[in-house]
Amino acid sequence: MNQQGVIVIGAGGHGKVVVATLQAVGRSVVEVWDDDREKSGGELLGVPVVGSIADRIAGAEGREAVLGIGDNRIRRRFASELPLTWISAVHPSAVVHPSVRPGEGTVVFAGAVVQPDAVLGRHAIVNTGATVDHDGELGDFVRVAPGVHLAGEVSVGEGAVLGIGDRQPHLLGGMRQPPLHRQHVAAVDRVQALSHRMSFASGVSGIVSRCRASASRRRSHRRR
Repeated sequence: MNQQGVIVIGAGGHGKVVVATLQAVGRSVVEVWDDDREKSGGELLGVPVVGSIADRIAGAEGREAVLGIGDNRIRRRFASELPLTWISAVHPSAVVHPSVRPGEGTVVFAGAVVQPDAVLGRHAIVNTGATVDHDGELGDFVRVAPGVHLAGEVSVGEGAVLGIGDRQPHLLGGMRQPPLHRQHVAAVDRVQALSHRMSFASGVSGIVSRCRASASRRRSHRRR
């Protein structure tokens, strides 16, 4: 463990939760870097925002750091360009099975659950209250937003984003589908769109059936 303390890169909302997570596990966060000049001189949960990456990187090679940036593409670029030592952070209130080994730079926030033999890639984000069930896999630079729930054996491809409230679907329009075993969930929007179309079709079918039943009752009543 580096005695110089941890650097967090990014002074936005996501960076704030990264700082809170590191503080919760007893790590000393000593400074925050951000390229937004207006944030320089401020604080993030008591940690000084000391300047831009360009201003601070000289002489910081090898220091321990976490990327507090939600954008996957920017996180990937900084992870490859900056000569820092990336550490992972798991909030004490998260439930992460001992068989799970988060990749470097990965963060698991408060209330998240990661079940046995799940794989978390590098610089992934398991956000507040999200769940990854058994044998699941998150690729590098994946962001799983708050409240996302993934069933067992679901694989999320590198750089994918799952938005708030997404659930790995097993039921589409009332018809049971096989689990998405080892399939990438980057196409979850297409699955949800299909679900919406099937739900709409099911609703139309129900209306048609009710109209037919009503017409049949009217004909029966007239015959009487």
